[in-house]
Amino acid sequence: MRRVATLAMIVNALALPAGLAPAAAEDARYVPAAQTEATYRLTTVLTANGRETTAAQIYRVTITASDGVTAEGAITPLALIYRCPADETSKDCRAAPHFPGASRDGDRVTIPVPPEIGAKLAKLSKLTARDFLRVAQVFPMPGPEDLEEVDKPKISDQPLYLLGSAVECDNALTKGFFPLGVAAEFSVSCKTTSERAQSRVPAIKDGKSSEDFTMALSFTGRDHIAVPAGDFAVAEVKYKSTSAAGGHGVVIEGEWAVAENLGISVRNSALVHLPNSQNTSHLTRELLKLGP
Repeated sequence: MRRVATLAMIVNALALPAGLAPAAAEDARYVPAAQTEATYRLTTVLTANGRETTAAQIYRVTITASDGVTAEGAITPLALIYRCPADETSKDCRAAPHFPGASRDGDRVTIPVPPEIGAKLAKLSKLTARDFLRVAQVFPMPGPEDLEEVDKPKISDQPLYLLGSAVECDNALTKGFFPLGVAAEFSVSCKTTSERAQSRVPAIKDGKSSEDFTMALSFTGRDHIAVPAGDFAVAEVKYKSTSAAGGHGVVIEGEWAVAENLGISVRNSALVHLPNSQNTSHLTRELLKLGP
């Protein structure tokens, strides 16, 4: 499950809240206002060798500064969610129900991150966004104090590792695709960078890698959608990212539902095709709550 969480954050792009009224393209904004707080659930389903593994994270984004062009903020981990059927015997699932405050709902076990620990981890985080495409972040992955403890596990105040990820795209994107609706289709050259640091997991080593890719974007219109936080007017964008390495790189297909009057995306999904493999990862993120 730790590998699932790592992949999820590498392809993770910021999703931020918006209000209910539709925004005209000329009035649209693609970074949120300072003091925005929103809570999200990111669910990842990894299919490997015919077997599915599901994990989720709940976290809060707090925007501390915004000038309308760039937004900066912090990320606070709130909970981990594991899918643990009754017959699952992995170490993660044997430990999950025994964390303080853990609760089970069918196959899902939710493990809360204690508030004081979440606040400490948030100080290690970092978030910078130019829009819902171009985002850089450092996420402190929460995890147990003792990786081998099953009967009396506790969430540590030190991260399992720090996971950094960034997406940079050619500046032609700004006038070629924004505001949304100015072009039905657009293709842009981008670069993604991922980095792990301070890992406490023997199987997950520190390291950094970068990859060039082409992102094909399609604006598909405006609509209203419902997410756990409520109903939102959104602009819808589909995309496909293809590695410059061709068949040797990751291919990602997905879509954003973007609220233009305050926000960035209130829901997004991605299907990640791993290189030289039939394995895939499907990510879905939804806005759970606005405000503290």
